Amino acid sequence: MTMRITRLALVAATALLAACSTDDTTGPNTSGPADSRLAAVAAAPTSSVSDANVTMMVSVTSSLPETVTGGVCAQIIEARLASSTAWTDVTSSSAVCSMLAAQLLPGGSLSISAIGDQSKIRAVAGNSGSVVLRARHTLAGASTSYMLQSNEVTYQVP
Repeated sequence: MTMRITRLALVAATALLAACSTDDTTGPNTSGPADSRLAAVAAAPTSSVSDANVTMMVSVTSSLPETVTGGVCAQIIEARLASSTAWTDVTSSSAVCSMLAAQLLPGGSLSISAIGDQSKIRAVAGNSGSVVLRARHTLAGASTSYMLQSNEVTYQVP
Protein backbone atom coordinates (compact mmCIF):
# COMPACT_ATOMS: atom_id res chain seq x y z
CA MET A 1 0.00 0.00 0.00
CA THR A 2 2.84 2.40 0.85
CA MET A 3 4.49 1.76 -2.49
CA ARG A 4 1.25 2.51 -4.34
CA ILE A 5 0.70 5.80 -2.48
CA THR A 6 4.31 6.82 -3.14
CA ARG A 7 3.93 5.99 -6.82
CA LEU A 8 0.69 8.02 -7.03
CA ALA A 9 2.35 10.97 -5.32
CA LEU A 10 5.28 10.77 -7.74
CA VAL A 11 2.95 10.65 -10.75
CA ALA A 12 0.94 13.60 -9.42
CA ALA A 13 4.10 15.63 -8.75
CA THR A 14 5.46 14.84 -12.21
CA ALA A 15 2.18 15.88 -13.85
CA LEU A 16 2.14 19.12 -11.89
CA LEU A 17 5.75 19.86 -12.85
CA ALA A 18 5.01 19.12 -16.51
CA ALA A 19 1.97 21.39 -16.46
CA CYS A 20 3.96 24.27 -14.97
CA SER A 21 6.82 23.88 -17.40
CA THR A 22 4.65 24.04 -20.50
CA ASP A 23 2.90 27.38 -20.02
CA ASP A 24 5.66 29.69 -18.69
CA THR A 25 3.40 30.66 -15.78
CA THR A 26 5.19 31.20 -12.54
CA GLY A 27 3.92 31.87 -9.07
CA PRO A 28 4.57 34.90 -6.92
CA ASN A 29 7.88 33.44 -5.70
CA THR A 30 9.39 31.55 -8.60
CA SER A 31 12.84 30.94 -7.14
CA GLY A 32 12.30 31.45 -3.47
CA PRO A 33 11.55 34.57 -1.51
CA ALA A 34 13.35 37.80 -2.32
CA ASP A 35 15.97 38.77 0.24
CA SER A 36 15.06 42.04 1.96
CA ARG A 37 18.75 42.97 2.24
CA LEU A 38 18.86 43.40 -1.54
CA ALA A 39 16.99 46.47 -2.73
CA ALA A 40 16.18 46.40 -6.44
CA VAL A 41 14.54 49.45 -7.98
CA ALA A 42 13.39 49.17 -11.59
CA ALA A 43 13.11 52.18 -13.86
CA ALA A 44 10.29 52.48 -16.38
CA PRO A 45 10.83 49.93 -19.16
CA THR A 46 11.89 51.24 -22.56
CA SER A 47 11.02 50.09 -26.06
CA SER A 48 9.64 51.42 -29.30
CA VAL A 49 6.89 50.01 -31.49
CA SER A 50 9.48 48.41 -33.77
CA ASP A 51 11.50 46.84 -30.93
CA ALA A 52 11.25 43.10 -30.37
CA ASN A 53 12.51 43.52 -26.81
CA VAL A 54 11.67 45.58 -23.75
CA THR A 55 14.58 46.65 -21.55
CA MET A 56 14.14 47.38 -17.86
CA MET A 57 17.10 48.82 -15.95
CA VAL A 58 17.31 47.80 -12.30
CA SER A 59 19.49 49.50 -9.68
CA VAL A 60 20.53 47.09 -6.93
CA THR A 61 21.97 47.95 -3.52
CA SER A 62 23.14 45.44 -0.94
CA SER A 63 23.22 45.36 2.84
CA LEU A 64 24.35 41.73 2.83
CA PRO A 65 27.35 40.89 5.02
CA GLU A 66 29.20 39.22 2.14
CA THR A 67 30.20 39.80 -1.46
CA VAL A 68 27.79 38.16 -3.90
CA THR A 69 28.06 37.48 -7.61
CA GLY A 70 25.52 37.08 -10.38
CA GLY A 71 25.97 34.76 -13.29
CA VAL A 72 25.78 35.48 -16.97
CA CYS A 73 22.19 36.08 -18.10
CA ALA A 74 20.75 35.13 -14.72
CA GLN A 75 18.15 37.89 -14.67
CA ILE A 76 14.56 37.22 -15.65
CA ILE A 77 11.67 39.52 -16.31
CA GLU A 78 8.12 38.54 -15.40
CA ALA A 79 4.76 40.02 -16.33
CA ARG A 80 1.21 39.84 -15.01
CA LEU A 81 -2.05 41.66 -15.49
CA ALA A 82 -2.79 44.24 -12.81
CA SER A 83 -5.81 42.16 -11.78
CA SER A 84 -3.83 38.91 -11.48
CA THR A 85 -1.37 37.38 -9.04
CA ALA A 86 0.09 34.84 -11.50
CA TRP A 87 3.43 35.82 -13.02
CA THR A 88 4.60 34.73 -16.47
CA ASP A 89 8.24 34.58 -17.53
CA VAL A 90 8.62 36.95 -20.50
CA THR A 91 12.42 36.93 -20.62
CA SER A 92 13.76 37.34 -24.13
CA SER A 93 15.57 34.27 -25.38
CA SER A 94 17.08 36.12 -28.34
CA ALA A 95 18.52 39.19 -26.59
CA VAL A 96 22.24 39.51 -26.08
CA CYS A 97 23.10 39.47 -22.40
CA SER A 98 23.98 42.92 -21.16
CA MET A 99 25.30 41.76 -17.81
CA LEU A 100 28.21 39.42 -17.45
CA ALA A 101 29.26 38.02 -14.11
CA ALA A 102 28.78 40.90 -11.69
CA GLN A 103 30.14 41.33 -8.21
CA LEU A 104 28.18 43.15 -5.51
CA LEU A 105 30.20 44.14 -2.44
CA PRO A 106 28.65 44.59 1.02
CA GLY A 107 27.02 48.02 1.01
CA GLY A 108 27.65 48.31 -2.73
CA SER A 109 25.41 48.86 -5.72
CA LEU A 110 25.20 47.88 -9.37
CA SER A 111 22.85 48.14 -12.32
CA ILE A 112 21.46 45.23 -14.28
CA SER A 113 19.17 45.13 -17.25
CA ALA A 114 16.35 42.67 -17.66
CA ILE A 115 15.22 42.12 -21.24
CA GLY A 116 11.70 40.98 -22.00
CA ASP A 117 10.26 39.63 -25.24
CA GLN A 118 7.69 42.08 -26.62
CA SER A 119 5.54 39.31 -28.14
CA LYS A 120 5.40 37.42 -24.83
CA ILE A 121 4.46 40.64 -23.04
CA ARG A 122 1.70 41.31 -25.58
CA ALA A 123 0.37 37.78 -25.02
CA VAL A 124 0.11 38.44 -21.28
CA ALA A 125 -1.47 41.87 -21.84
CA GLY A 126 -4.14 40.60 -24.20
CA ASN A 127 -6.75 43.31 -24.70
CA SER A 128 -5.83 45.20 -21.54
CA GLY A 129 -2.99 47.18 -23.16
CA SER A 130 -0.74 47.12 -20.10
CA VAL A 131 1.06 44.72 -17.78
CA VAL A 132 2.92 44.86 -14.52
CA LEU A 133 6.60 43.91 -14.86
CA ARG A 134 9.26 42.93 -12.35
CA ALA A 135 12.82 41.68 -12.62
CA ARG A 136 14.31 38.83 -10.61
CA HIS A 137 17.93 37.79 -10.29
CA THR A 138 19.77 35.16 -8.29
CA LEU A 139 23.05 36.16 -6.65
CA ALA A 140 25.41 33.65 -5.04
CA GLY A 141 27.42 34.18 -1.88
CA ALA A 142 30.06 31.94 -0.35
CA SER A 143 27.53 29.67 1.33
CA THR A 144 24.07 30.59 0.06
CA SER A 145 22.10 32.08 -2.81
CA TYR A 146 20.10 35.28 -2.57
CA MET A 147 17.10 36.25 -4.67
CA LEU A 148 16.59 39.87 -5.55
CA GLN A 149 13.31 41.12 -6.88
CA SER A 150 12.65 44.58 -8.23
CA ASN A 151 9.69 46.75 -7.51
CA GLU A 152 6.76 46.32 -9.89
CA VAL A 153 6.32 48.79 -12.74
CA THR A 154 3.42 49.22 -15.14
CA TYR A 155 4.25 48.95 -18.82
CA GLN A 156 1.96 50.22 -21.59
CA VAL A 157 2.23 47.82 -24.51
CA PRO A 158 2.82 49.78 -27.76
